[in-house]
Amino acid sequence: MISQLWNATLIASNPMFLQIMLILCYAFYSKRIALNTFYLLLLSMAINAYLKERWQIPLYPGTGESKYAFPSGHMQAATLVYLSFCLYIKRWWMWLLGTVMTVTAALAIQHAGYHNWLELWAGFCLAGINAITFWYIDKFLVLRPYQYGVLFCIAQFVITVAYVPYAPRLLFLWDILCLNLGVTMGFLLFNRASHLDNTVRVLLMLFIIACGAVISHSAEKLAVSGPFESASQHFMFGTFFAFAAPFIERRGRVIRMRYTHNESAI
Repeated sequence: MISQLWNATLIASNPMFLQIMLILCYAFYSKRIALNTFYLLLLSMAINAYLKERWQIPLYPGTGESKYAFPSGHMQAATLVYLSFCLYIKRWWMWLLGTVMTVTAALAIQHAGYHNWLELWAGFCLAGINAITFWYIDKFLVLRPYQYGVLFCIAQFVITVAYVPYAPRLLFLWDILCLNLGVTMGFLLFNRASHLDNTVRVLLMLFIIACGAVISHSAEKLAVSGPFESASQHFMFGTFFAFAAPFIERRGRVIRMRYTHNESAI
């Protein structure tokens, strides 16, 4: 029973759970906070992968996975999301909830045997540096989220091109870059097409996704699937999210108005 509870607490650092938190934040609280955190998370993942490949400290053999452990990627991602929420929302309950979730994530990861405390502290500190630095930069620049996306795409491209040729294990960095690129291009296109009817925008989204599917299928037929196919799929997913996000936000505002009786939420 105790062991099952510990396994359940691993959800605090689960990437899918963190993505759900970002989507809920986008729909019901602030799309700016959600998108800024999302873009920062992607860049932070690229930096984490670079550092892991640089230091090459293996995971504990008992995990059965031949990956590197320092700094802890799951701890870094969880800390970055919760700390970003705390810095932007600035409410005592958010600081309390963020602290509880971060500590829970650290204890669960350590108990499961994936990382030791040094690796967890490294992930925590790296996430703290990233989140606080970006928060201060955002206070002065105050750019739109997709503008940060463009800047982070450039930074991720530099990291990827500079290091992947010498480290084949980091091919997944192309996936992260293409996911960022898909989201950013999707929001740019959506912003440009904001005057168009919803049906036209949906058709535009389906056209872009269809183009990506053709590229992915062609890569498979030409026997160059692997990284190229995976990257194109991440790009399609990012584009789909960018086009679907405004509809998610609109639905979230309707639900907020229904339960708060606040017409300004619409």
